Amino acid sequence: MKRFKDYCAVLLAACFLISAGCDAKPTETTEETTPATTTEATVTETEPVETEKSYPTVEIGEEFVIKEDEIYKLNVDDEVYLRCNFFDTTRDYITLFLEYNGKDYYAEFDKQDDGTFARSKSCYNPYPLTLVGLEDDGYKVKFEKKIDIPPLVEAKPSGNKDEKYTVKDYEYIETKYSVIFLDKDITVPGNIAEMVDSMIEVTQEKIGLKYTGKDDEFPADTMHPEFIYLGCAPFEELDVPKSKARIYFIKDRENKGWVSCATARTAIIIMSDLYESELNYELAHEFTHVIFEANLGYFSTTLTEGLAVYAGHAFEAYAGVKTDVFYSGDYIGNLDKITPDNASEIYAKVNTGEDGPARDNHYAYGHMMITFMFETYGKDCLKTLIDKLSDIQGDNFVNNYYPSTEEQISMLKAAYGEDFFKDFGNWYKDNHKRPEFNR
Repeated sequence: MKRFKDYCAVLLAACFLISAGCDAKPTETTEETTPATTTEATVTETEPVETEKSYPTVEIGEEFVIKEDEIYKLNVDDEVYLRCNFFDTTRDYITLFLEYNGKDYYAEFDKQDDGTFARSKSCYNPYPLTLVGLEDDGYKVKFEKKIDIPPLVEAKPSGNKDEKYTVKDYEYIETKYSVIFLDKDITVPGNIAEMVDSMIEVTQEKIGLKYTGKDDEFPADTMHPEFIYLGCAPFEELDVPKSKARIYFIKDRENKGWVSCATARTAIIIMSDLYESELNYELAHEFTHVIFEANLGYFSTTLTEGLAVYAGHAFEAYAGVKTDVFYSGDYIGNLDKITPDNASEIYAKVNTGEDGPARDNHYAYGHMMITFMFETYGKDCLKTLIDKLSDIQGDNFVNNYYPSTEEQISMLKAAYGEDFFKDFGNWYKDNHKRPEFNR
């Protein structure tokens, strides 16, 4: 039964899923990390406001027009400045810049069907800004009262997998490899911390890559799920070490059908409609996207989804469970017959969504291709691709390389040989009916 569509790659591009053997073994690490602390985290960096200068002052609730290159100061105890870097009403969004006690935030507004602009729920501002209207040469806005951030509460589940832990407040747990954020009013297994850490160990071992959280540069900044917290940021003051992944367990507050997703630092698991038995798969699937995008950036929708399916099945096998969530069998019947001669052509159609009504075929195609790669080129096959990308595109390709499908095909051939797709087509003939591809 197909219960989830993971559109993380679509989210990431617009803003950002086997062999399920039981032989995956946890990896050990001696790496020291700095614990999470409750200091405010910088969201984005711009040139700071020159606070010694005098700026026009406004009150909370007062409407005013801010024009290009202007800065206004809010008359409150905090240091709050609003900056307009450019004036442009032709876009589908409007961006202003808010400086709050030396930290920078975006104030964004999305164009609605009627041509008006509404505050984006994906942005958190300590003092929310309302766009009242558009003037000939500026934006009419007003500040609202400061949002009270709920106090941080460290969760203390029992650690027993047979018990449940119901979250009463916004709570968090810092584990060996991650910081887990728990939404109010959700229920998680009592061993959620141990479950996450074992998932990270097994997944990293299975796919031959590790979460690389030390680098400041990622293809996208941390995905803050304020769009689900409805503009609030309950964990804003928790400064998470870069070496640890962020994993959010969230309730779909407005029942809008949010789906689990991920970026290069953050995995977001939607709990509203998630069966307990599916949690193992969903966790490993999303965290695999975190690893892939931290190591390979935006290289391939097909490969990131295929790897995530591969790893999800592997962690299920490790955990001793098997569910019917989002398996390749949902799509494999929709794929054209892959041959040595057309394998690259079908990759192109699948990767770009041009394969007709079965637009999610990249899950099935990617799952089989990733399995082929591990079985043919070995456990370090993805490192081979990373090395080739570094050689050709430079060490910083993760941050600035957005290859077309044609470029992806060329890179795969460069990494694994000119006959890569032909070899996959031959492998497909002998392997596509295996049980792990058809359940």
